[in-house]
Amino acid sequence: MNSLKDPPLREEKEEALLKALEGSITFGLLPRGEKLLVAVSGGADSVGMIHALARLADPMMLGELVVAHVDHGLRRDSFEDALAVESLATRLELGFKTARVVVEGGGGLQAAARRARYKALEDMRLAEGAAAILTAHTADDQAETLILRMARGTSVSGLAGIRPRAGVLIRPLLGVTRQILADYCARWNLPVKSDPGNFDPRFRRARVRHEVLPLVESRLGPGVREALCRLARVASEESRFMDGLARKLEARAKVEPWGCLKADLLVAADDAVLRRALVGLWYRAAEVEPGPGITPPPIAGNQIERLLGMLRSGGAWQCELPGGVLAVLSQGRLLIGKPPWPRQSPVLLGAPGTYDLSAADLALEARLVSDPPAPNTKRRFLLPWPSRGNVVVRGWMKGDAFSDGRKLSDVLQRARVPRPLRGTVPVLLVDGEVRWALGLRSVPIESPGPFLELVIRSREGTMGTSS
Repeated sequence: MNSLKDPPLREEKEEALLKALEGSITFGLLPRGEKLLVAVSGGADSVGMIHALARLADPMMLGELVVAHVDHGLRRDSFEDALAVESLATRLELGFKTARVVVEGGGGLQAAARRARYKALEDMRLAEGAAAILTAHTADDQAETLILRMARGTSVSGLAGIRPRAGVLIRPLLGVTRQILADYCARWNLPVKSDPGNFDPRFRRARVRHEVLPLVESRLGPGVREALCRLARVASEESRFMDGLARKLEARAKVEPWGCLKADLLVAADDAVLRRALVGLWYRAAEVEPGPGITPPPIAGNQIERLLGMLRSGGAWQCELPGGVLAVLSQGRLLIGKPPWPRQSPVLLGAPGTYDLSAADLALEARLVSDPPAPNTKRRFLLPWPSRGNVVVRGWMKGDAFSDGRKLSDVLQRARVPRPLRGTVPVLLVDGEVRWALGLRSVPIESPGPFLELVIRSREGTMGTSS
């Protein structure tokens, strides 16, 4: 192999690869000066990428590169791939990390292997203190992904395909073809290992790669892969625009402080915007974005259409969605989340201070004040202090009632709080009587003071007084 310190002149076959990486660095996709974990399987795509990155590290001011290899243990000779990658890392004078994983779980062998691989890569990233994980997904991977997604009736968001960046995952080679990387490895005489699974017709991606795409190109002419990649770029831009409209719809329909949505405002929206909002609600509930290895089953277009139709039909219903997510329409409110919904554990209010309301993802600040509310002003919730009774904040329970005789369940029903959320609603009781509940008016009190004033805070700051 040629020395990295004395490379030959760049030629046309490798120009696209190097320009793609240089552009990723110049425009901020790859951070300068940060440690990067580079996933290398031993195939031509990842081997070509790490070699090219090593060449560019000094002139482009990249930080430390660490080669990471995951052994799935699916072949008897899989250890040979790890040895080959370690040898390459040594010749490039780069650090090397490896992990052997157990592939198990549902969704098929390749999906289970992907979960295990990304989990191992994330563990190595954290152990190394690396800023990101680089993978060698190519334009061919992008084209194959679009075909697979179109086959199951994906949305415009799905047509955006593989994103250049998703959290700590970075894919800088989505504009580079697999052939360019193979030619690059051949020119530099780089050792390449081939995974037999990439040719196994049992796997849908392998069939698309070796049967479907070649057939389409033979019938429609060359350029299909490039056209699919252009489609992904355009869809990605349009998807960002639609995401903005969907977020505005959610903000208008959101019922504070409980987080459910007003169904009448949702169904008044255009189908395209509502569809995008429903997809986004599912993605967040299914926890797609938190990190590598979190890959819940994809939601198909027909499932979203069914959900949209049920929402427009009204009534009361619940619908199971992939990833353990449940959609519930109750009393004109839509809730999409992952059961079981948490119940607020009892918190003894023994003194001024800040108390955790974890079920509602809020904090309760109890602060001592001496002045009662002025007449004709919006009533704050003020608790006489020191209290003569047992003061507790907990989740709603059957039988809870205000001191004026109103049942809390009736009040929550009139407030149209979906039943699954009622246990998350913080309720303040004094000697077993409800005096206040999140989002509801408190029972007026008559006392000269001093008082504890209750203020609800979100992670970002104050939401307002608890009246």
